[in-house]
Amino acid sequence: METLFTNSHIKVSDAHKILPNTFVVHWAGFWTHENAVCMEALEQITALIKKYQAKFLLSDYSRFEIYTVNMLNHLLEVWYPQLVTHGLTMELYIMPQDMVSEANLEDKFEQLEQNHLPLITPKVESHDHAYNLIREYHKLYGKYPAITPKL
Repeated sequence: METLFTNSHIKVSDAHKILPNTFVVHWAGFWTHENAVCMEALEQITALIKKYQAKFLLSDYSRFEIYTVNMLNHLLEVWYPQLVTHGLTMELYIMPQDMVSEANLEDKFEQLEQNHLPLITPKVESHDHAYNLIREYHKLYGKYPAITPKL
């Protein structure tokens, strides 16, 4: 996979050789809205999704620590709606091993679901599991359906 962007909190890779229109993102560390490195990472992901028309995001949170409340609000109110506007269909995610980090992410995905964005967000056990789900999605619904179905 080709690395498109990296900093201390994130690594974004293009997985198009495995699956078209798919990025893999490795999240790390403590995320605050006030941290310029964190905000730059989000801006880069948004720009890459827009530029490459990515439909699928595999987020590996195995090294992730936690989002502050301000960062979580920014993600839910601004960032995710932007991604959906640019065509993101699905974010598959691998949870961290730490229970506090896992609880923080579960809260984010529950709130995201309550926002009723047309974004599918399945939890997966591994990269291979995610790739298989994306392949299955393509088989069931074609390349990019007009209305995003719930899996």
